Amino acid sequence: MSTDDSVVKFGDIKSVWYRRPQPPEFPSTWSPQEKRFARSETVHVTNGIFEALDCFWMSRPSRLQLAENKLVQLRQAIKLGVKVPKTLVTTKPEDLNDFFKLCKGKVIYKTLSGAALGVTRDFTSATSQIEDETRYTKTTLLDASHLVDHGQEISHAPCLFQEYVEKAYELRVTIIGDSIFPVKIDSQSQEETKIDWRHYDVPMRLSMTSLPNEIAAFCRRFVADAGLTFSTMDFVVTPQNDFVFLENNPNGQWLWVEKMIPGIGMTEALLSCLIAGAAAG
Repeated sequence: MSTDDSVVKFGDIKSVWYRRPQPPEFPSTWSPQEKRFARSETVHVTNGIFEALDCFWMSRPSRLQLAENKLVQLRQAIKLGVKVPKTLVTTKPEDLNDFFKLCKGKVIYKTLSGAALGVTRDFTSATSQIEDETRYTKTTLLDASHLVDHGQEISHAPCLFQEYVEKAYELRVTIIGDSIFPVKIDSQSQEETKIDWRHYDVPMRLSMTSLPNEIAAFCRRFVADAGLTFSTMDFVVTPQNDFVFLENNPNGQWLWVEKMIPGIGMTEALLSCLIAGAAAG
């Protein structure tokens, strides 16, 4: 494998940190068909190389792809005995109506794949530019008006609905090798973050915390069973102190936590894990 100024032998690679690589780019003069063909061929070869590399991975791409599936995650969490919210995936409005009643009107919607909507905006400026804006759908608490005004729209694509779980606070748990970093998110102290704490424009309080032994054991077992060496998990802790698993982010963001809690040691743990994995290989 070569770059503009170096050559790397596959046998010399002992440890790989797979951190969201960008898709290949091609000359703007190429046609869309040429770009699609070249991209497909490049991705095919790259994925083959990744699978062929016999070394330590954080984490192997094929494992990440399966681990990202929310339905697979929920099934595994149930299998390991951890609480999860009542869940419905459907394209039928009548199913949602029944589920809404079952959950006594406390239902949230969130995307299955994390997909974003590309929205074209016309900026009426001196240059009159037209630009694309990416919009991400946050977790949304439904009410009866959503069912009346938008209920039929769920027939367009599968939708994930869950019973809304009352929160005392939320947890972000990062697993790096054998190390585990549970962080308390005080999401209920501000209106904007009560349903979905990912309002990054709102100041939020984070603090280090500890986990019950059985929850820590679940996190490690879950990650190991998925064939991962790194992951971030989201939990709700209820007012009754029940721990409810929401989802796993097998290649989730973590540096923002360390920036908000200096000295937590995630960077050191990540480097140590990669070095130890290389040495073991």
